[in-house]
Amino acid sequence: MKIKGVHVHPTTGRWVPIESRVQCAQFGYQFRIPVEVGPYRKVCDALRAALGEPAPEVGMMRVATNPDTDATHNTLILYLDGEWDDDAVTALTAGVERCDRRFAGLLALVLFRDGTLDSPRDGLPERMSRLSETLVAPLLITEDVNERWSNYLGFRTDVPKPNWRLLTPEGVVAWSHDGTVDSGELAEGLAKHLQPSNPAQPEQAELGHTVGERLKIILTSGDDCPPIPLQRRDIPSVKVAFVDTRPASAVAMKELQARANEADGPPCVAIVVDGASEARTQWMKTELDIDIPFVADADGSLTRSAGIRFTPSVLTLDSSGRLVTSQTGAIDNHHRSTAH
Repeated sequence: MKIKGVHVHPTTGRWVPIESRVQCAQFGYQFRIPVEVGPYRKVCDALRAALGEPAPEVGMMRVATNPDTDATHNTLILYLDGEWDDDAVTALTAGVERCDRRFAGLLALVLFRDGTLDSPRDGLPERMSRLSETLVAPLLITEDVNERWSNYLGFRTDVPKPNWRLLTPEGVVAWSHDGTVDSGELAEGLAKHLQPSNPAQPEQAELGHTVGERLKIILTSGDDCPPIPLQRRDIPSVKVAFVDTRPASAVAMKELQARANEADGPPCVAIVVDGASEARTQWMKTELDIDIPFVADADGSLTRSAGIRFTPSVLTLDSSGRLVTSQTGAIDNHHRSTAH
């Protein structure tokens, strides 16, 4: 649905046009993990997957959830690094099936090293499909994006062996094991440590902003530089982009640059790069040949303070700082995305 209308300017009292952008709702499993340390999930365009190829990536979503939600659940995480492990997968399938604990929702999450699913090999898609069909719990398969899952859960990535972690609905590690485990040990660990919760099922992800909301965004590009002004004289609205260092964001930045000279659209005054150092940010600016100001956000604090959970995102703000439009994923409205 696309919404067009007007609202009253808080200073002049004039009617100011407002228009929303077309975009799809995004769904995913919820994890009560602090947003400051939350890992990331890839968001892919399932409708554009070519035959035999994975769905293209259109952005990244930070794993976190509203602390008041009841949609969280127990999560059994199996980290396989970059290789499929038949013994570990067999233990996962049989151990979950043998556990007789009731009223404790469980999601199984199989985690691979970052980049593994970009070029799946050795029949990996077929193996994942069979696991999804045989496992009695819902299954989520994703990657350790930027090693954020490893950092949060303390995986041993220095040796090629499986890592196991059980997260409670509160996001606490209740059980862990590094190495081989049989189905009996796994079933015993689940029965002892699973917490009561609702069944695991996808929920709509809240991206944090509503049209007409006034946002306080302060962008600094260095210790000795003043904040980048977002409100400009004689310019009714501006765009601010929040991106990361991955390919989908590079596409969005190129689209922003291509539209920079359009006379009928609001200018993009800043591009904030989540997870990038000053050196990395300058390299991206040069490599992509973009003349829009870049802001490095190495620790993600600027992105989080703006309420951004999905990158790339492009916010359009009016002269009073109110949100006019919010576009996630590629700027092209033909994109349709789904979290996985």
